[in-house]
Amino acid sequence: MRVLLIIAFFFFHFQSFAQQCGYDHYYLFAVNVHGPLSETKIPNLKMYLTDEKGTACRAEVIFMEDRQWKHRMDTLFFWDNYSIRKNDGSRPLIRRKFYNLGDYYLVAFRLETNDLKDPLKYPVYQLKIEADINKLTGQSYPEQFFHLPLAKSIRICNNGILDDFRLVTPVQTLDKKDFKPIDIILGSHESTVLAEDPMSQYPQFVVRFEYAKSINAVAYNREEFKVKAASIYDTRDGKVCQQINIPSSVISESITSNRLVQSGDFYQREIKEALDFSVIMEEWRDTIFNAHRKKTNFYLFNPKTKQYALDSFLSRETDLTYYPPLKKFRRLEYLLTEKSKIINEYELVKKQWKLIDRREEFFPAFKPKVKYPPGACLIFAEKYHRLPVKVVNGINATVAVRDSFRIYNNCDDTIQILSVKSPNRDFFQISQTLLPHQYTTLVFEGVVRNSSFDFITNSFYCYLGLADNTTLGFSIDIPTVSNNSKLAYRADSTLIYSIAQRPHSRFSKATFTYPDGNIRAIGYLQDGDTALKVGKWQYYQNGEWKLTEIVYSKELTLSVLNEAYSYGKRPVYFKVLENGVWKQPVLQNDNGAQTFYITAATDSILAYADSLSYSFRLPYQGLPDNIQKQFYLLKPGERTLKIGYYLMPFSTISHHYAIIPDNLISRNPRQTTYQMTDSIIRHLQKQYPKLAHVYISRNGRGISMESLSADMRQKLLAQLKADKGIAFVSQLFSIAVKGTMTYCDNRVYVELKGNQPDSLKNAALALGFSNMQADMGYNRYWLTYESKIIDEGFFEAFKKLTELPWVMSAHFNHYLEQEPDVGMIIQFFTVERDLTAKKRRRKGTQRQLLRFASDMINSPKHSRQF
Repeated sequence: MRVLLIIAFFFFHFQSFAQQCGYDHYYLFAVNVHGPLSETKIPNLKMYLTDEKGTACRAEVIFMEDRQWKHRMDTLFFWDNYSIRKNDGSRPLIRRKFYNLGDYYLVAFRLETNDLKDPLKYPVYQLKIEADINKLTGQSYPEQFFHLPLAKSIRICNNGILDDFRLVTPVQTLDKKDFKPIDIILGSHESTVLAEDPMSQYPQFVVRFEYAKSINAVAYNREEFKVKAASIYDTRDGKVCQQINIPSSVISESITSNRLVQSGDFYQREIKEALDFSVIMEEWRDTIFNAHRKKTNFYLFNPKTKQYALDSFLSRETDLTYYPPLKKFRRLEYLLTEKSKIINEYELVKKQWKLIDRREEFFPAFKPKVKYPPGACLIFAEKYHRLPVKVVNGINATVAVRDSFRIYNNCDDTIQILSVKSPNRDFFQISQTLLPHQYTTLVFEGVVRNSSFDFITNSFYCYLGLADNTTLGFSIDIPTVSNNSKLAYRADSTLIYSIAQRPHSRFSKATFTYPDGNIRAIGYLQDGDTALKVGKWQYYQNGEWKLTEIVYSKELTLSVLNEAYSYGKRPVYFKVLENGVWKQPVLQNDNGAQTFYITAATDSILAYADSLSYSFRLPYQGLPDNIQKQFYLLKPGERTLKIGYYLMPFSTISHHYAIIPDNLISRNPRQTTYQMTDSIIRHLQKQYPKLAHVYISRNGRGISMESLSADMRQKLLAQLKADKGIAFVSQLFSIAVKGTMTYCDNRVYVELKGNQPDSLKNAALALGFSNMQADMGYNRYWLTYESKIIDEGFFEAFKKLTELPWVMSAHFNHYLEQEPDVGMIIQFFTVERDLTAKKRRRKGTQRQLLRFASDMINSPKHSRQF
């Protein structure tokens, strides 16, 4: 009995395992392509699967590249089952060996069997053979299409074709028949299986719609589609047997999930070879009933003629809807009477409309006229007013200005103004009584004085206090041109333009005006030349408040970082590449930063000084109007690494490492940090005699592996990694700060654009970081590198981390030793002198003091971190 239970358990386990299949919902077409005189398969043909219109069928593929998941759309190509390897692919592009199908061409595709019941979704497939010269046979084949009946496809799961042993039961196709390949004869457009009947449980006639495509510029260039025709296909041969013109005016944003079309058995006729379908022809918004309304065409299948025709009974109604779960038609009727709005709902019962619901909304009763408060009665043409440009040029110059508003009282009562207030010395005047249904003038009299600005807009405000404690505000803007401006006038003494005079600047602001004094355009000029416009200009339309902006060029401000690295305060030069020619730009020096303008023709920018340079390109179309950029000048071919916000000069020292002991696991409590490091290195030199001792700084120690072989280096690094007394081992490197040799630990500080911790965590884990901790602020985090060996792997992972789109800046700790504290050293020698007399009684005091001073100098308080 015990033996039988064990056997039964293994049989059940095998049966459960056998039922699992990783290719569920995937099917195969197997085709035998041969010539008219032989049934032998023609090898090396390039074939792929298409739809009924010859468009290649494609599937999304997810693959990993550079430790990142990526997506692409691939065409479903046929493969040769004879020459394919055992397993050469994954879903959805399956390419593997199927031992129980034979020496044929195969293609795999995904199929949802529920879609086969809907004639709008039922797929119609073709095989396309590309025109080419066969490299194996040497023959030339034309481009050909062959229909592939879906009934002859093979389900991959539960069919035995995944096994590599001989099957007991034959493989079956989708129509439950024994498998035979689809016979394709080159030169003929017919295959041997097309004359057989289709699958009885699915429609024989399927519908495909044709769409008129357009681009809606108002809706951000959105693609829009309208149904214009329908084609009826016979699934037996894949040919069009009927075409119907359907000029719909309704817009759809997609043809894959189209809300405009629907299929169903509208009259419950139980016809299996086809289903009826409908198309929405018109849509509109009924503002009276606040309802969305529509007009639909319904097309019925005639089983005698095998043709579709428009059903006049259903298609003449509006607001008609078919509900598939209920298998019923319902329509809405909208009626408007003197007292109410009525919506009737009907249901179709034996071609008679039966009332099933009635909704009536009565209009509200008459309401007396509302008496508005004074603040709501006043109507004015404009609360904001801009006057023409005034020239106030000269010492202590002034210009008197007079203007007025018109205010209309739209109510039946007189309105009283209790106060007229203005924060300016200039004042407004208005009558305290506003008569009903009349205009009243608000007068402004002001004085505009000379300003130290070249161009400025003076604003004057007025506040009217009404009897209901309402305050109304008005304002007048007066643009003025004052000192330091170059002026040009017309023959009638009206101002044409003014150009602001700025010392030591080649770019100046200009203001152009219309003959009536209103502003025409504002922008910047080069060298005071009105033909050389730079930057963004604003153009005003006279007579109405309308603004147009034209960007002639974009302002770029560049500054060089770290002058010490650039060999002192040497001059930096700039060039721009335009149309293949390097040019010297027009520069403006602003406190050490250089400003010039670039255009769409600007390809590259170069900054250089002596043997140092830095070049870059900017995507002009996506740039803002004003760009600022800081950078380091680099030597030719110099390696860089983005530390913080900038690409900094960076270089590693091959085979040189710093060793940092773990203070929590002390080898000897009497040893200082550098003494512990020296002890570790002396111990390693006994094992590796060619290992060299490196003095990084006064207290920093390291090793050089240059004299060791590659195998010995790997062995030594593995030994250091396994040593619990070592916190980490860092490869020596230098960065822009004076080029000093230094090292770093395994912690990285990251600042994000916004706050996306989950995205950072997933990307950091893939790069070898872990232990993510939040820092001060909502977008700053610490990461720890998993390996205690800090070398090129760490620097490469750090580089990829800085290239992530949501990372704004990133730093790692690097250590530069600071000079010891002078006060601490003086204190140390003072204590040593006072303790000399007690040297005999307290043996070893000087030794302890030296150890204390050394530990103080090496403590984290006296080291600098960046």
